[in-house]
Amino acid sequence: MADAVCFSGILVTGVSRRTVSSVSTSNAKVQLPVKAVVTSPPFLVLLWAHFANMWGIYFIATNGPKYTLEVLGFNMKSGGAITGLPYIARLGAGVLFAAAGDYVRRKNFLSLGWIRKIFMLFSHMGPAICLVIMTYVGCDATAAIIMLILALAFNGAACQTSLQNHQDLAPNYAGSLYGIMNTFGSFPGFIIPPIIGALTNERNGVEEWRIMFWISAIVFTSATFLFWLFGSAEIQPWNDSTHTKVSTVSEEEKQINNTMKDGTDTEIEENERL
Repeated sequence: MADAVCFSGILVTGVSRRTVSSVSTSNAKVQLPVKAVVTSPPFLVLLWAHFANMWGIYFIATNGPKYTLEVLGFNMKSGGAITGLPYIARLGAGVLFAAAGDYVRRKNFLSLGWIRKIFMLFSHMGPAICLVIMTYVGCDATAAIIMLILALAFNGAACQTSLQNHQDLAPNYAGSLYGIMNTFGSFPGFIIPPIIGALTNERNGVEEWRIMFWISAIVFTSATFLFWLFGSAEIQPWNDSTHTKVSTVSEEEKQINNTMKDGTDTEIEENERL
């Protein structure tokens, strides 16, 4: 009879033990297929969607309060706590959007691709509309703050779009792709300040700021439009172009359990014959 060892509280035969040792994820380093990545339409539109998302966050976080204070004359002493509401709203809405998206996917109401595209309407188009409206409420600081809150609340849906889609496209390279996205997403921090400086150099009024709000809205809208045209939630061919697909923990456990079951059945048959 084959020797046996105890593995995690389960009796594993010699046959199964050899299989367990063979089921492992390779530690070999793999090279990102750069050419395939930079010529992949789904990833390029995702890159722009992430850029737009970071543009909006940076613009709203740094210049939204500046606009309400300097241009609209919002009283920071009497309502300073209100300026923190947009970020609280984004956090809360993000949790709700994440739960809603997971529920729709779990129930198979929509495909993953449609979930990503529909939630883009919230994460990118929602803030775009709010930013435009914000510059047409006149000097009503309260209405402007409400638009800021709604803009970041809608943007909470990014947890189902630009912050998640890279894992759909290439799970084997998800970390590398997100690094590229974050590098590209840092550019708004260098682009936005000079533009605002040029627009408000001579006069710091609503009309001057309206141009910047429209630019931000166009960035958001273009990302939504392109994602609807070229975005995807399918695993791309180049995900497995240089190495075997990385097994997930659940896949390995399933393979181990199946092999153990087959090995046990084989030994039982051998014992019966003896």
